[in-house]
Amino acid sequence: KQHRASGVFPAALHSKIMRFAFGIIALLTWAVLGRAVPAATFQLKPYWVALGDPSGEVDKDNSIASVECAEFSPDGQFIVAGSKRWAAVTLFRASDGGKIWQHPRDAEVEVVAFSRDGRYIAAAGEDNLVEILDPRDGRAMQSLELIAAADGMRFTHDGRLLAIGDEGQGINLYRTADWKKLSRTIHGGSGQNAVNSIDFTKDDAFVATAGTNGEVKLWSLDGASGALSPLRTLACGATVKSVRISPDKKLVAAGIGRGGGVRVWTFPTGELVAHIEAHTPPRMPKPVTMEAVEWTSDGAFLVTGGDEGQKVGGPEDGIGTIRVYAAADLRQGKIAPVFEHRVFRQEYFHFASDGRRMLSAHEDGTVRVWAVER
Repeated sequence: KQHRASGVFPAALHSKIMRFAFGIIALLTWAVLGRAVPAATFQLKPYWVALGDPSGEVDKDNSIASVECAEFSPDGQFIVAGSKRWAAVTLFRASDGGKIWQHPRDAEVEVVAFSRDGRYIAAAGEDNLVEILDPRDGRAMQSLELIAAADGMRFTHDGRLLAIGDEGQGINLYRTADWKKLSRTIHGGSGQNAVNSIDFTKDDAFVATAGTNGEVKLWSLDGASGALSPLRTLACGATVKSVRISPDKKLVAAGIGRGGGVRVWTFPTGELVAHIEAHTPPRMPKPVTMEAVEWTSDGAFLVTGGDEGQKVGGPEDGIGTIRVYAAADLRQGKIAPVFEHRVFRQEYFHFASDGRRMLSAHEDGTVRVWAVER
């Protein structure tokens, strides 16, 4: 009788075990490498359109009737808009675009914003004034005087500070408890360099500012004193119209004028990860300006838009396009949009807090609300 040494398998059994093992490896390899990764999906469906500037007309070229800015209230029930030619602040119902009240101003309204608790509306413009309005009736509760016209504006997420950029290079910080000015910091540049846009990180520890001097600047913020300390300067080569920090504090995006497109950097290190070239239609007499950038509330997508030049040769020239990019793609240097929609030239984007609606402000004097599908 023959005996096999301990630990030695019969040849047939060994072959079966090996075939089984290779089968498992092949299955796992297919699961990891062969399965298609679902593409990021994002859709905007038109919900309603309203005139924020009565002198405008839907989809008609009228640069003086522009709505420069619009935002949702924190509870998503209302929308406030600031108009250019009409020089007024208007409050709409977010559900259907019905007008609730209108507050006239003496000059173009550049920027509007709800306080984070919804108790105030701040509105600022070319008359060097920031008005604090009561959302219930539009009554002015407070006026803050600047040394130059206002452009960018943002409340901190904790609601304690209001930051306002002016056309004299200044970043003004006010304490909302008593509307005392805490500081005025120079963004940089010369002459009438304007601070077009301001944004805070979600923890309010850092600030990004964008100027007509062609720079985005990153700052650390001392919330008690309002002091800004410079961290980094990001050169863009042309006037910067809009800047936004992603909610996860990993990326910062800027919309740039004069054909500069959109640039996306890592935050706070400032490494350029994506440069979205401006889409310039043929026969355009001026370079494309990317007026607006905005992140979704979870930071998964970046929305971009602008003017794409002036209309000269037909209905397809100079209209404008909303384009949406997946943040995951941008981090890898992939530039292809996941969504595109042609619509009249855009000035500003803002998402409702639930992330299910987005609004856009346009150069034809309209405010438009979109349903977000993902």
